[in-house]
Amino acid sequence: MHFRLLMLLLIVISGSGTTLAQTKTPSAIVDSVVGKGLKKDTKDSTKIDQLKAQDELFAGQWVSCATGCKQLIISFCKVPTAVRANPKWKQILAINCPTPKGIRGGGRSEVGILRSPVDSEVIRPATFSLKWDRSAISSKMEVSLRVMNGERIWGPYEVEGRKGSFTSDSLRTALAGAQAAGQLKLELSATHGAQETEKIELDVISADEEADLEQKLEQFELEPNKIVKAIGRASVFGQFDLIASEVKEFERALAIATIAKVGKRTLSGVKKLTIIANWKANNTERVKELCRFGPPTPEAVCTAK
Repeated sequence: MHFRLLMLLLIVISGSGTTLAQTKTPSAIVDSVVGKGLKKDTKDSTKIDQLKAQDELFAGQWVSCATGCKQLIISFCKVPTAVRANPKWKQILAINCPTPKGIRGGGRSEVGILRSPVDSEVIRPATFSLKWDRSAISSKMEVSLRVMNGERIWGPYEVEGRKGSFTSDSLRTALAGAQAAGQLKLELSATHGAQETEKIELDVISADEEADLEQKLEQFELEPNKIVKAIGRASVFGQFDLIASEVKEFERALAIATIAKVGKRTLSGVKKLTIIANWKANNTERVKELCRFGPPTPEAVCTAK
């Protein structure tokens, strides 16, 4: 695989090309450290700082729990994971947590049946679809949409629970109407089983942001390398917190890279990005599958409980 693809992988993994000084949102937080935990800004940096609890860690930095370190625990999107006591340094991956209240992509616990979108996910009206755990529903499910703390703008509508997914032109039209009216905070309700109602918040992308998104996607439209094109598009969707679209593009890149039998380094990079995207989307089973097979994976995600 040529040099340009490797460079794109490095840019996306290390935080979409931003420098550490430019990065505002930390990718991880030091929960606790017993002994002497260390960090450095680059792999080859000679400047090494000692870690303390609540230190912010940014994509591209490196941490170590080696000599003089008994325990180092850091959190990615509020999910704690231990850094093994080892002379080797571990790099901080770029895991974006779009909302302050949330675990992973949004904040919804994994108890509910709804799988996509996740709570507080940004969505595009024209591509919106709903997915859920079809094994958990044997009958019909009633779905409705309303403005947050306001009027209902669509539904209630009955869907077949065993299908596991739902796409509706009328629902997408309602979302487009909300976008045009500037009503960007919505609540989707799904009632199933013994009248149990599950609710998630939706953040509709604004018209101005969507125009900006389309402009950024255009730069990859004529890209001849399909892996580069998919990774590039995924990175753009990630910038706008469009998690479902980000996952789709990284999965596309991984499938192409696997069939094309690219080098181990390239395949490992694509796989890391795919795991992180699925992790943000609460696609638990897919993360487990990717962590179980294939080339080296991001330890902080694959070991998170």
